[in-house]
Amino acid sequence: MFDTVTNESILLVDDDGDTGMLLGEGLRSRGFRVQLFDSASACLASLDQAHVGVVVTDVQMPGMSGIELCSILRARYPLVVPIVLSGLDTSKTSEAAAASGAFAFLAKPTKLTRLASVIREAFEHARQLALDPTN
Repeated sequence: MFDTVTNESILLVDDDGDTGMLLGEGLRSRGFRVQLFDSASACLASLDQAHVGVVVTDVQMPGMSGIELCSILRARYPLVVPIVLSGLDTSKTSEAAAASGAFAFLAKPTKLTRLASVIREAFEHARQLALDPTN
């Protein structure tokens, strides 16, 4: 049995529609509220209109990359916690994700249970940031 999560919204950004839909459905089945976006710019446009704790993003996308998205989130939305999920499992990509402010880097394919666990940790981190933004 999975823990049910309430009032915790995830923005999921992946230019591969099938991957986004599969991940979204799996996360919804674990109690998360998920909004799908096919680009980083579409995700950013929605952030001003919604209360979001976590953004899960792919790295390689047309236009803005997931790494660039993380950097913008850190600058404009410091209470939003980004997670990078990428098929590029290299130390260079992982280091770039960390430098851009990503909370975690997971390589594709990843088990949904692992992703859900990291997302729960990210929400806990977001709650701590809300209490103490200097943390």
